[in-house]
Amino acid sequence: MSVLESFQCQSTFAQGISAVIHVVSPFFRSVDDPEKDLLDPARQGTVKVLEACLKHGVRRVIVTGSIAAVVDPTKVDTGNPLTYEQAVSSALPGMAVYAVSKKIAEEAAFEFGREHPEIRITVMNPTMIYGPLVLPADLSALNTSSQDIYNLISGKLEETMSPVYADVRYVATLHVKALKVDENEASLFISLPSFYRMFMCFLDGSPKGIYRRIFSGKD
Repeated sequence: MSVLESFQCQSTFAQGISAVIHVVSPFFRSVDDPEKDLLDPARQGTVKVLEACLKHGVRRVIVTGSIAAVVDPTKVDTGNPLTYEQAVSSALPGMAVYAVSKKIAEEAAFEFGREHPEIRITVMNPTMIYGPLVLPADLSALNTSSQDIYNLISGKLEETMSPVYADVRYVATLHVKALKVDENEASLFISLPSFYRMFMCFLDGSPKGIYRRIFSGKD
């Protein structure tokens, strides 16, 4: 996957857009080149969109992150301990590299926001997203999340996975609602009610000075 040198749809910003929701980032388990396949596209893709927003006067940006970027799945009271150096060493499985890609993309977004405080940036961190999708031509073209569902019902799921999930329609709604949130450098969790308490435990142990808000299954 290549990274654009500049945002190639600059003309879109000439239409008086005041807010942008950036949702695209690669997500797959099989990784040949961690840097090229996941890390650079996630980080640079986010930065390039923010640069385009700055250039064209967009002052509100919502970025789709991931719970994988901020949580250690083995300890609910700590953040994601994985590093860029570990990811590029090819010592990590694809899902772990993905977690690092989302982590560095979020860090880059907030760094950009600190350098350009006129832009208010919120990162939404959903759990695994499922829901209605545009049907692909065949099963081999399923996205990663949907492939996990298919593997589950077809008996091909190779490992037990934590059932942390959110409906894509719910996630989309919260992205739009987040446009009205005034706080800058906010990282918002998205989950279902059954995992609200787990994320509360994580927040209780998070470093002071980092603003976090949780959206549970309530409106």
